[in-house]
Amino acid sequence: MNIFIVKKSLILSLLVFLCSCVTASPCDDCWTPNFNFELEDRSFVETMTFISGHSYALSNSNDFLSKQGKANFFCKKGSISSKELIEILNEKLSGSVTAEQVSVTILIGLIEKHPCDSN
Repeated sequence: MNIFIVKKSLILSLLVFLCSCVTASPCDDCWTPNFNFELEDRSFVETMTFISGHSYALSNSNDFLSKQGKANFFCKKGSISSKELIEILNEKLSGSVTAEQVSVTILIGLIEKHPCDSN
C-alpha cells in the first residue's frame, strides 16, 4: 500500500475527528476520548494520532489476514475502533507510559477481548 495513501487516510480521519469535537451543539451519542495515561509527554492530538494509527493498521491487517484465511493473534470481525483501543488502554494503563507499552497493551487487550477458537 502506498505510504501517501496511509498518511492521507490518517490526516483525513484526524480532521473528521477534530471537526466533530468543535461542533456548536453537543449530541447525546457523542464520545469524547479521555486518557487515564500520558503517552511520553505527548499532546492530546499526538496521542490520538498514535492510537488512530494503531486502529487503522490493526483493522487493515486483520481484514487482510481474514481474506487470506490466515490466523491472527485475535479474532474480531470488522474494524477495530480507536474508542475500543482507548477503553483497553484506560483499563490497563495509568500515569506516564511509553509507546512500546501502549502497543503491547493494545495487542494483549485485543487477544483477551477477542480470543480465537481453539479448534
